[in-house]
Amino acid sequence: MQKKITACAAVAVWCVGSLASVSAVGVAGVLVAGRAEGQAAGGVDYERIAGKHAAPLVEQAISPSVVVGISHAGRVTYHAFGVMSEGDPRPVDERTIYEIGSVTKTMTAILLAEADRRGELSIDDALSDRLPEGVAGPTFGGEGPTLGQMADHTSGFPRLPANLAIRDPSDPYAGYTRARLMSGVDGLVLERRPGASYAYSNFAPGLLGELLVDAAGAAGYEALLGSRLTGPLGMVDTSVTVKPGDAERLAPAHLADGSVTPHWDLASLAGAGGVRSTAADLVVYGRAQLAARSGDAEGLSAAILRTHTRRAAVPGGAIALGWHIARDGDTIWHNGMTGGSASAVFVSPALDLVVVVLANAASDRLAAVAERVVQEIAGVPVEPVVTAPKEDGGAIARLEGRYTSPLLGGAEFVVTRRGSRLVARLGPQQAFEVFSKSPTRFEYREIEAELEFELPDGEGPAVAVTLFQSGQEIRMERVGFGG
Repeated sequence: MQKKITACAAVAVWCVGSLASVSAVGVAGVLVAGRAEGQAAGGVDYERIAGKHAAPLVEQAISPSVVVGISHAGRVTYHAFGVMSEGDPRPVDERTIYEIGSVTKTMTAILLAEADRRGELSIDDALSDRLPEGVAGPTFGGEGPTLGQMADHTSGFPRLPANLAIRDPSDPYAGYTRARLMSGVDGLVLERRPGASYAYSNFAPGLLGELLVDAAGAAGYEALLGSRLTGPLGMVDTSVTVKPGDAERLAPAHLADGSVTPHWDLASLAGAGGVRSTAADLVVYGRAQLAARSGDAEGLSAAILRTHTRRAAVPGGAIALGWHIARDGDTIWHNGMTGGSASAVFVSPALDLVVVVLANAASDRLAAVAERVVQEIAGVPVEPVVTAPKEDGGAIARLEGRYTSPLLGGAEFVVTRRGSRLVARLGPQQAFEVFSKSPTRFEYREIEAELEFELPDGEGPAVAVTLFQSGQEIRMERVGFGG
């Protein structure tokens, strides 16, 4: 007899969400050999390129809006597509504020390098030496990580704290206080030897942000960020909290099924993904990365430059201090994704180019969109990530509906059609797109799980769907139409 399982246990990724789509690490080749010289800025049709690669995300209902910012050889352009939401037809622009998720990690890395430059600590300091009194340093075989390893994902830390104890799947980090963070760190046994290998973590950079606040004697992560990075760079709309007068510029966050979802509160893990920003500010941020490469870097520029140095190999490239390095060995980049927003920032010193892409829906496609914009500006024609849908004769509409099983404890599994796409969510949790393997078999990309729909003989909607995950099969029967 199968035991009743919670909604979180049924599809575990939905209980956590994501702060970054790191699967894109393997995608970012960026430049093609022999074409890295790019095109002269005056000869590039930026509107065409942005429209080709970003507009389809709006046209195919993947996101209500997408904003692209480009700085190329000193010329800056912005390209906005879509509106705030289905219920708010205001157009977006370069001053619309979005959650940027894990792009925050590059800012935390710069704050680390800046603290080192100021003599407050060293990037090579042992983590254990920087923890509050009474908190035992995490170890693996008696060895603990350095602060630098906390920023480059070689610390051995797990992706998330074991004591996260998510109370609200729509805002999973809310309420994770500093006290709980330090309790989660105290005496932690690491998953691998520090420095041995790359394994993406939100836990480590989040903790690092708190320790940088301590070292500086700052009031909090937001205050530290403003005084040492966004303030000096003139990034006026970049912060953890949005000023009351600017709240109307904050783009609503959306799930994959198009429904509005709360913005995330990262609490004590703000250094891992708690920042909000605009395309205009992130272009400024990208140009600061370029400026640090252009000559003898001093002050903040010296700290920025230090974050670009290769530290370890990763699949498809390398990792610097916070930044990923693409396979071309030149382009640095990072993407981010919260429960209802996504971002990507690419910086190519060889092309004197910055590309920023922001969306107010959770989509793992933004890094690939930004990469293709970079490639097109480099003179390499590439196909868009999202293309016009193929006509399916209405077959996908037969799969829409609400399904349930006694094993779900009353929760419903909701399958919704968004244009030519199919998205699924369990109860109040995050919705994700599923991808067709056959007319009735669909797979997830975020997790190893698949869905098999049962269709009746002849016409009519699916009568049931079975979830296959972690050796379990959960058959859910249709109980209604629509989400």
